[in-house]
Amino acid sequence: PSFSADFRPNRFWFFNIKYKRSYFSDDNRQNHILGSVEYRLAHKPYVKLYYNYYYSGWAEPELNHGYFNPRLLRSHTLGAYTGIDLNKKLFIEVKASGGYEFQRKPDIAHKKSDHPTCYAAAGLNYRLTDNLLLSADGDFFTTWPDHGQRSYQKWGVYLNVTYNFGASPIGLR
Repeated sequence: PSFSADFRPNRFWFFNIKYKRSYFSDDNRQNHILGSVEYRLAHKPYVKLYYNYYYSGWAEPELNHGYFNPRLLRSHTLGAYTGIDLNKKLFIEVKASGGYEFQRKPDIAHKKSDHPTCYAAAGLNYRLTDNLLLSADGDFFTTWPDHGQRSYQKWGVYLNVTYNFGASPIGLR
C-alpha cells in the first residue's frame, strides 16, 4: 500500500509527502517515506529551491544477502531546479542537489555509515505535438563514505516518449 498528499498554499510554495510499504519474497518488509518542500523563485525561466527528506526502514535485521542492504537509511537534501523554454517546442531542465545520508547496517565492522551525497541531472525535451513529448535525460548520484569504504554511485541515460491524456499541453513543472 502507498499514499501521497500534496499541498500548494500559493503559487510559490509546494509541500508533498509520500509513504509506501513494500513486501519482498524473502519475508522482508520496507517502510519508505519521502517528504519535500519547494519554493519557486521565478516562473520564466522556472527556478525553484527544494528540500527533500528520505527515510527507508527494513523490518528484518537478520537478513544479509551481501548487497547494499542497510537496516535504516535517512537523508536530508537541498537542491535547485531550473527549466528553460528554448522555443515553443524545445525546453531543457537541470537539477542539482547535495545532502547528507545516515545509514545503519547489519555489518558489525561498519554498523554506521554517515556521509555526504551529491546528485546532478539534465534533460532535453521536444514537444512533438501538444500531447506528445520526446525527452533525453541523464543523471548521476554519488556518495563520499566514511571508514575507508568504497562509495556507491548511480548514473543513467534515458530516452522517453510521453503522451499526455489530459486536456492541457505538456509544459514545465
